[in-house]
Amino acid sequence: MAWDVSGVFRFLDRSIVDQYEKQIKTQKSGEQAIKRNIEALEKLLEELKLHCNIRTPEALSRFGNITLANPKHSIISPSMRGGYWEEGEENIMMTRQKRNTIFAQNLFNSSSFSERRKRSDFKNKKQLKSPIGDVHIVPFGCDKRGYSEDGYLRLCSACQAIRKLPGDFFPPFINEVVCNEDKACLYFYEYPHGKCKQKYMNFVVLRNVGTPLCQVWEKFNLNVRVSCECFVDEMSFFAKYV
Repeated sequence: MAWDVSGVFRFLDRSIVDQYEKQIKTQKSGEQAIKRNIEALEKLLEELKLHCNIRTPEALSRFGNITLANPKHSIISPSMRGGYWEEGEENIMMTRQKRNTIFAQNLFNSSSFSERRKRSDFKNKKQLKSPIGDVHIVPFGCDKRGYSEDGYLRLCSACQAIRKLPGDFFPPFINEVVCNEDKACLYFYEYPHGKCKQKYMNFVVLRNVGTPLCQVWEKFNLNVRVSCECFVDEMSFFAKYV
């Protein structure tokens, strides 16, 4: 391949220009990197509330003497690459293990919450006889057996009561009608042929399942005592009149 003299000069001239432009570009890139590092260091010192002038000629010269290398083109020995690879792989494994642990923990908490929710719903739907809260009998609010009311005689003794619910319930008070301690009814020759039983009604209230500061209200099925009824013994001769 034959080149003329003018072509050789043009090739050499172009090579010198390209090399000079490359050096200028590298110098500008280095100056920009130093400028960014100085700005970042100033912000860091400002956050730490440290007063230090890093733009003095001496400090700038020290920044200029720092060797800046692009990590993409850095040369690392095989042994160091192996160490970095093992360390990176170990970090990846630890990250995956931590992520799987968090996922399993969240899954367990979710399933536990679901089970607690199911048990809570089951308890709410079930007719629980033990009252929640404190029950207070209203003074002079009891009607004895045999009391006349609108031309009829009472078979059971019943009392009006107020149940005070715990602080995480709303409303805080519920009115009830409870059976008296004397649960016998329908006497014949001083022998009771019936028994008074407490009747309940399902009443929906609100219950705070959160905290006092972060309240989360949910519906709660509460068994409220509403009446006291007399049931006749099946073996009694009064049963045929029912």
